[in-house]
Amino acid sequence: MFEEIADLPDHVIGLKISGKITAEDYRKNLIPLVEEKLKKHKYIDCLCLIEFRFPGVEPAAVWEDMRLGLSNMNHWGRIALVTDIDWIESSINFFKIFWPGHLRQFDLDEYDKAKKWVCEQHRAEVDAEINVGDGILTLRPSEEHSLSVYDFEYITKLADDFLAEHSTINGILICSRHFPGWQGLGAMMSHLKFVHDHHRKIERIAVVTNSPLGKFADHIGDHFVKAEIKSFEYDQYEDALTWLKKDLAD
Repeated sequence: MFEEIADLPDHVIGLKISGKITAEDYRKNLIPLVEEKLKKHKYIDCLCLIEFRFPGVEPAAVWEDMRLGLSNMNHWGRIALVTDIDWIESSINFFKIFWPGHLRQFDLDEYDKAKKWVCEQHRAEVDAEINVGDGILTLRPSEEHSLSVYDFEYITKLADDFLAEHSTINGILICSRHFPGWQGLGAMMSHLKFVHDHHRKIERIAVVTNSPLGKFADHIGDHFVKAEIKSFEYDQYEDALTWLKKDLAD
């Protein structure tokens, strides 16, 4: 069963789990709570505390869990799971790849840390800027922080603000020694949405990295986006910038 944790910001759902989780718990308690939060917030976050032995989830509740996650895929933010149960801890690294939000596990003695993390409001961590003079959007993902939904919201705003006064973005320069990946399925979907919505208004994309992603993007990018894509090694930053500015100099 679920017991709601009080004294959290309105965008955060706090759940203390005790006893076996049933489909009825989802239908009567959790689903209505999520639906109510989504009336007021674009994203909702969750702090989930499991202090003692967890007897599991009944089969019907597994379906309700999947339905709740998938039906609100684009609206999950951070999910902090606080527990010392070994099998749950070992499962997190697998499930967080497919979970729509950013799923992270904390030990019981890290409860305050988990609460602080899930309650944070300002979350974009990507270093991004657009040069109005040459129309080049530079993105520097941190090697220590996987790309998040919030990063792509920030990038999208930069691009849209520029495109409100210009017909195209001359180039995008993506520079990171090692590509950090995505925080979860939701972040990956945000990335794909950004590409889908903007690729026809971007002339060139330079991927500057030592990660295999650079070569991958170079080979398959032309099949999916209108922009011309070219990869460079991390120490070829200036060459990449020159390539993006080539037509501007002509």
